[in-house]
Amino acid sequence: MKVTLVNPPRSLYDQSELGPPLGLLRLAGVARAAGAEVGVADFNLLYHVEEGLQGAAFYDAALARLLNEGSDVYGFTSMAVDSHVGIHLARLIKQARPAALTVMGGAHLSSIAEEVLAAYPWVDFVVKGEGEGAFGELIKEASGPARRAVPAVLSSAAPHEPPPAAYDLIDLEPYFAINPRRCLDFEGGRGCRFKCSFCYSPVHYSATRDFDIDENIDGLERLRRLGAEHVFFVEDNFLNDPARAVAFCREMEAARLGLTWHCYATFPQMSPEVIAWMARAGCTAVFTGIDAVGGVSQRAYRKGFLRHKTSLERQLVECVEAGIVPTCAFLLSPPSHACGVDFDETLGAALVARNCGAQVRLNTLTLYNRTKSRVDVKSPCHYDDVKPRLMLDVPEVVECNDYARALPRLFPFHSRYVAGDEWQEFVSLTHCLFTLFYCYPRTLEALWAEQSISPYAVSRQVLEGVGDLLEIEKPLRRDAELAAAIPILEGLTAATKGAQSVLEVESCALMTA
Repeated sequence: MKVTLVNPPRSLYDQSELGPPLGLLRLAGVARAAGAEVGVADFNLLYHVEEGLQGAAFYDAALARLLNEGSDVYGFTSMAVDSHVGIHLARLIKQARPAALTVMGGAHLSSIAEEVLAAYPWVDFVVKGEGEGAFGELIKEASGPARRAVPAVLSSAAPHEPPPAAYDLIDLEPYFAINPRRCLDFEGGRGCRFKCSFCYSPVHYSATRDFDIDENIDGLERLRRLGAEHVFFVEDNFLNDPARAVAFCREMEAARLGLTWHCYATFPQMSPEVIAWMARAGCTAVFTGIDAVGGVSQRAYRKGFLRHKTSLERQLVECVEAGIVPTCAFLLSPPSHACGVDFDETLGAALVARNCGAQVRLNTLTLYNRTKSRVDVKSPCHYDDVKPRLMLDVPEVVECNDYARALPRLFPFHSRYVAGDEWQEFVSLTHCLFTLFYCYPRTLEALWAEQSISPYAVSRQVLEGVGDLLEIEKPLRRDAELAAAIPILEGLTAATKGAQSVLEVESCALMTA
């Protein structure tokens, strides 16, 4: 019995977090323990090192590589935006080798498991929830005389401690050559204590749990021996239990691992003590979802993290002063969505965060399958690829999703829930706002405070000068926005000396960056 586990391509330009697929390496260990020979085809790496996989030839080249494996089972994971790539590769494999079993998994495909089996007859199994147990049982049965009838949705009790990743199956040097940070993923726990209505986590994980601290330290030491210098804690919330997180940080500091790391963490739990210990343990960055700003959004998204902007400022400054760069995510909704009324208030909080030294992520609301936010929206879905083409750093093969044309409700990144014109304008404005927030946050703050000119109004003017962003090559879009923004900002700040001087400082900083 031979198994090949497949990771679709998903990064195009940004390679700062490129690393081996931890989830597949765990499944590889499970399959090997069940007696299978295992291989991993990580197209997220191969896309960057093999020209033949780039562009329109991707599927032909990828299929040839996968068929050459001669495997009995092909397993595909997904990060939602790239689900269709795995679905199509499974179709091509089934056409070429009908006897091969095709298995799908990951948070997105798990959430639409029954629909996938009904719509795509070439898919034999979909693993629902945490997959180690179910996948291991499948491989045992597939290796024996009594082969399980297909198709089927598979699920199992989640393991308290997932199996170790089979790093010996891959060569790490190509990853380290592309990503000089020498970054490897690490999982110190699973799930999130919060149940935000827009998030996959409450749907995917049966329970929230942290893994044993001593075993985590051993696991980090293993990554160091493998050559890692930086670690990304991929669990949904490093601070599910702040006291336990502090204890973990104490052990990391005492172990003198020599690793830096970053993680996801929930904002309310980032106390001065927690921040200080994270920094002492080697944390250099943290991603925190503020997300919901304004009463309507906080109620709808079940997330009231931001009570006072002064607390936001204080905690972010504490992070920056401790040497931890925070990235704050804010959720923007289109005007006709109920939470669209909080648009300006959300921008105000994001601008505060940016001017405290944080990086800011402006996210357009994506309605993930089976989440409450998806259920609450009654309008039909329509195919739309504006968001992956404009907002996401993904290859062309991920941007285009023909399966979403037929069933847009199954693919949240390739569909829209509002009118097409509204969606394109909303996504384009968000793209432009990010550019301005990144480059001219203090100028925007001064214009809003001194002349009541909001960032939204500035972005509208900039986009009028730029035109359709989709007509501009992806690497040139932000430069085009900046070129249009400079004369507009100069004109708007001319009447206010304070704003004008701030603009000059930020413009000089950009020129020397």
